[in-house]
Amino acid sequence: MKIKTSTRISMIFSIFTFFIVGTILILLNVLSFFAWYDEERNDITKKMESEYAEVLEESSDITIQRKKMLKELSELGGYFSQGSHREQYNQVFLEIYSREDLFFVIHQQETKFGDILIPYDVSTHAYSQVRGIKIGVLLLFIFTILSFIISKLLFTKLALKDIFYISKKLKDIDLNHVEKIDLHLNKNDEINTIVDSINNFLDIIEQNTKSLKDFNSQVAHEFKTPLMVISSELEYLILSGKNNESFGKIERQIDVLNELLETFLFISKIENFKGDIKKNTIDISSIIKEKTDILKKIYHSKGIKIVEKIPGSILLTTNKKLVEILIKNILDNAFKYNKQGGKISIIFDKNTLTIKDSGVGISKKNLSKIFDSFYRANTKGKGYGVGLNIVKKITNILDYKLEVKSEKGSGTEFKIIFK
Repeated sequence: MKIKTSTRISMIFSIFTFFIVGTILILLNVLSFFAWYDEERNDITKKMESEYAEVLEESSDITIQRKKMLKELSELGGYFSQGSHREQYNQVFLEIYSREDLFFVIHQQETKFGDILIPYDVSTHAYSQVRGIKIGVLLLFIFTILSFIISKLLFTKLALKDIFYISKKLKDIDLNHVEKIDLHLNKNDEINTIVDSINNFLDIIEQNTKSLKDFNSQVAHEFKTPLMVISSELEYLILSGKNNESFGKIERQIDVLNELLETFLFISKIENFKGDIKKNTIDISSIIKEKTDILKKIYHSKGIKIVEKIPGSILLTTNKKLVEILIKNILDNAFKYNKQGGKISIIFDKNTLTIKDSGVGISKKNLSKIFDSFYRANTKGKGYGVGLNIVKKITNILDYKLEVKSEKGSGTEFKIIFK
């Protein structure tokens, strides 16, 4: 059975209280006993000495031997019962006489010292001590139960006040406006450590929420262009009656839309990618040429010149799907952000693929942000799309090194170093 935290705290507090109060009661009882013991011992000693003197006076004909065993019964005139004198030593008498330690018993009996028998009774105080212990134990259990109830109703509420506040704040979180939790506690406070961890997670949630909003905006933007092309081409077909070239454009834009959908679905998969990926030996050279030819057709109106320095065959053991998306996205950015009549250089040398364009380039301010999810340098203009974010994720998954150099107005250079 699982116990609530507040109940568990109350139980621990009550058990701790039980042992502390119980220990205090035992100490008080012991101190009370010894306080009585010292005083009672002196009183009884004086009483015994007085009675002893009276016995001596009444039995002057009996000689008390203090350092030897008692005499035989016949010599003492039958004063003791048969055999008792063989068990007695005058040392007992000496201890009483010199006021050394006394030993008390609960039930009435005869205390023997020397050859004189003097009865005394301490049972009344002993019974009083026992009653005190019983009452103390009863009070201890009552106090423990009360401490549990009080701690449950009051103490735990005060102790967990900050936890309840944190819980309420978390329940009231608005993803459109994530507000951090601030309890104004000491930085070394245990609860403040929890608050810091929660605030860190809230930062991540806020960033992811912003990324999701940007994602939605980017999806709408990316789909808008091909849909506009399709719409205009269809309108042209209806008005002109010509169809061959327009059908080709529509088909290409439909391919773009399909590829965008696959890309967005792929993002959701690689965001939380775990485990080993499937690898095969592939020819990167053929992938580069294939993707370049496709993009040349899409951006043919720009008149971009392609300069290739690639071996006839580049074999690499890797995941084909990931490498295809990786190369395609870097090439797509080189085409998309290039100048009219610009140039793209594609070079492979010593396990390094270099793709350099003569496009608009990227400012130093924005260069460190181009791999952020759906980052846009200017919300009113074109951004870097989703491609570079995917490029970064794939290089991390495949453990490749990615380098980028760029200057505003001088183009951009990407390097993929295959390991």
